[in-house]
Amino acid sequence: MTERKNPPFEALSFTVVQDKVGRSALKLTLADDGAYQLHIEKGSAARPQMETNHTLSGERVQKLKDRFDELGVFSWDEHYGDDVAPGSLKWMLSCVFKRDVFSVASRGGSSVPEGFADALEELYQLGLPRPAASGAAGAAGAAGTASAQGSAALGELSRMLGDVSPDDMQAVMADMVKDPEGMRNRLRDEVRSMSPGQREQRIDFLTATGAAPRSCGAPRGYGRVAARA
Repeated sequence: MTERKNPPFEALSFTVVQDKVGRSALKLTLADDGAYQLHIEKGSAARPQMETNHTLSGERVQKLKDRFDELGVFSWDEHYGDDVAPGSLKWMLSCVFKRDVFSVASRGGSSVPEGFADALEELYQLGLPRPAASGAAGAAGAAGTASAQGSAALGELSRMLGDVSPDDMQAVMADMVKDPEGMRNRLRDEVRSMSPGQREQRIDFLTATGAAPRSCGAPRGYGRVAARA
């Protein structure tokens, strides 16, 4: 097995707010020594009732990322439906794979993607406060829906960036200038729909070429790319 040259990700955060239970949050941040700072809190963000800080090894966080890859967490849609019924919840997950290159975010309510309960269990094992037995995991029977636009984007961007020549790269830059919002969405959906290995190769490629925006989830980066084109 080849040695991994990249850390699992630079930062990951998860927040869940459940009716009659309250808010819980977990954040992992890559440190300079390759370990991760784990911050957990319960209660309001302004005045949490409980806060803990730990250090996790890069190997432990890599296991979490591998498990999330198995569950398809990093391919979850950006938005899922809200439910205002009693016992409902709101949640948000964000992962920065490589700062200024690629990040993903997903949020929703009691309508959750496939694999949500299993992903929650992984976070509970890291220390995220576990709610009552009838809590957030009970809503996890709903399945996520694959995006047809994401599949189309995979073919389109693979054609543009798979075997890149100088002319192809100029065409990509021109598309960024002409339709930055469309390019942002195509790039985001294409990388979301890849396998873990393909995604890491594409992120490395975008980093090396400078073709990526500051974040595939934030259109402001295209101003920087367009100005340089």
